[in-house]
Amino acid sequence: MKLSRRDFFVDSASLVTGGCLVAAGVNRAAFAAERAQGFVLYVHAGSWDGFAAGLLQPEKEGAFPLGVFERNTRVPAANPFLNEHVRHGAHIFHHYNKVLAGIADNLIHITCQAGSADHNVAGILQRSGAPNAGYPHWVLGAGQMLRPSTSIKPAFVVGRGQAMAAGAAPNVIGVAAGDLSSLQRALAQPASIGANPPSGSHRKLVQAMIESLASQGRASVLQDNIRSTIEATITTSYEGIPEIEPSNPLVMAAISAINEASIRATIQNFMGNNPETDIILADSNHIRSIANQFQLAGILAVTGVSPGMAMSGGGNEDRHFGGSQVATARVATVMWAGLVTFWNFIRSQNLQNRCLTIVTHEFTRTPWNRHMMEMEVVHNNVPKTIVSRGTDHMPINGLYLLSGKFPSARFGGIVDGFAAGGSKDLGTGPQLGIAAPSTLASVGTAMMAVFPEVFRHPGQPYSGRVVRELWPNFADSLIVQPLRDI
Repeated sequence: MKLSRRDFFVDSASLVTGGCLVAAGVNRAAFAAERAQGFVLYVHAGSWDGFAAGLLQPEKEGAFPLGVFERNTRVPAANPFLNEHVRHGAHIFHHYNKVLAGIADNLIHITCQAGSADHNVAGILQRSGAPNAGYPHWVLGAGQMLRPSTSIKPAFVVGRGQAMAAGAAPNVIGVAAGDLSSLQRALAQPASIGANPPSGSHRKLVQAMIESLASQGRASVLQDNIRSTIEATITTSYEGIPEIEPSNPLVMAAISAINEASIRATIQNFMGNNPETDIILADSNHIRSIANQFQLAGILAVTGVSPGMAMSGGGNEDRHFGGSQVATARVATVMWAGLVTFWNFIRSQNLQNRCLTIVTHEFTRTPWNRHMMEMEVVHNNVPKTIVSRGTDHMPINGLYLLSGKFPSARFGGIVDGFAAGGSKDLGTGPQLGIAAPSTLASVGTAMMAVFPEVFRHPGQPYSGRVVRELWPNFADSLIVQPLRDI
């Protein structure tokens, strides 16, 4: 048998030099039976403005609170497309995110307290519910709980940034990949070494490598996990994961359903024929990136090889422009169309009750500082220059949760003065005097609802005890308590 695979030693060395971590110790014959118990997808939209991107919703159609678009003034958006509201279920969408109407029946929107107006702190808070790197990201924590129940080997989760954060979640390894081909390069190329695992002297060489690398770790309670991680990585580098090869019918189905063409069709179907649609569809690079990431998520979910993935909504992450801006709105449309395409595939595979999707951003923007953006749109066949005054960081954020177990619902909202208000009464909008929830409270409760068998303690099903084992700062919120009864 040949040991000619160029990446064999390169990938193995990257384990101890801080490179891309690859994972999932698997037995080729038995791996198909070791499916993850569920799948969590986290989509991070940076510091996008909430209203322009559709991550925040108005209290009712055609009405915005005081101070949202101009300080101390109650006015509509300068961008007229943000004022064209349509209600679907509990939700109010504008022109740029109305593609979400296609999945509104499984969608929950929550207005949260972001917890910080600093990019770095807010970014960690939205990814992990903690102001530091000591807690696992959502997909890493979920991966620890949703890994195959019969397996003693590490699970792997996918996404740029997950490899570096994986140390906070035992028995979970991060893989940095943004599309199927990059994941295949790491995990699914057994043919270049041979169809069968190494044996004889080759097997001894591999075992010696495992022993050598494992011995480098300092003796501690993590020693066993370090050894299993190294063994899983090296083993996978020569055994591969055939379940994610393109010949797998499940992979073929995901590729057929989630791609650039299907995302373009979704945008066209919901937004119609107009110059604004043409501009959005012209951004081929962004559409390709979003298609690749959601396609990979669909493959991981349908094959069950991984319990989670994190991805970026992409582009225009820190533009200091106001809530009427156009650039972020256009970029967000592609992300929402990708999400709809992904979710339609998940439903076609009857996986909607075993999947949770989380979409949020660092914080939203206020309409008062010196920065300004001017962009052109054509509204009702009339050209219009949009003047969107620039923004300070405001510590509130919008959160979307998506699962087949969820109803169409909204919790909380924006009150006058651009603050987050809370309400348990979904029909009356936000109320002063009720604290808006944190992202941690919302996501933790959602995980208890979607995956009760692993996130609820049998003797205390509503205590949040299991969630606090991963995220110790988890605290209940009156606003999102109705999620518990799902």
